[in-house]
Amino acid sequence: MMSDYKPARPSNPRDDWKLWLVVNPGTWLIPLLITFLAVSLIVHAFVFTNPNYSPLRYSAVVEEAVVEQAAAVEEDEDAAVEDEAVEDSDDDNAAEETD
Repeated sequence: MMSDYKPARPSNPRDDWKLWLVVNPGTWLIPLLITFLAVSLIVHAFVFTNPNYSPLRYSAVVEEAVVEQAAAVEEDEDAAVEDEAVEDSDDDNAAEETD
């Protein structure tokens, strides 16, 4: 009976060659290779122009970040020293007023 028919399931990768029975390599192999080349060039162009991912610019970006972080830490320390000086002078003024 027709309802009892079950097609054979492909056994990959042993049956991978059957792809070329559907896709004619004489027609599609070069366009596929050109497409893969274009995709790889686009991905590499993105990676090398983005400083977060580029190994060529990584050290410069890291150095800039370290310098910026050091400057921020120095500013925070200067602000903390100024705050302590203001608090000390306020305490001295309050002590003089109570005397």
